[in-house]
Amino acid sequence: MANSQDETLLEGTDAPANEIPQTVRPRLTLYAKLVINGWLLEFLSLAIGIAAIVALCAELHHYNGKEAPTANAVVGVKITLNTLVAILSTIGRVALLLPVTEAISQSKWTWYSNNHRPLEDLAVFDKASRGPWGGLQLLWKINVR
Repeated sequence: MANSQDETLLEGTDAPANEIPQTVRPRLTLYAKLVINGWLLEFLSLAIGIAAIVALCAELHHYNGKEAPTANAVVGVKITLNTLVAILSTIGRVALLLPVTEAISQSKWTWYSNNHRPLEDLAVFDKASRGPWGGLQLLWKINVR
């Protein structure tokens, strides 16, 4: 009796009675894939970080060997060259934090997927994604000597 009900429910479809119908999803654009997978924010952060470092290098190259400019001479705003260097280096450092921490977190799962590893390694990877001392401990742990 159950078979006749299943066949009755699936009448008019091409699917056999024992198959579960699959949901058809529309194809995603590259932008939608990046947003869904969380990569868009990482790409933007990486681009901002690289742009800030390139701008810092260009600005320092422009003033290389010249006398230190006055407060109004740097980009037409009342800031000194030291202030501009501090701003650009901070933007670059902060923007590059996200991709680096995400890469360390991803490598943690790659580290565990290859072999059986002790659970204490998880703490080392976690510390590495939080600061430079943890990063040095991670380098020591994975035998980069």
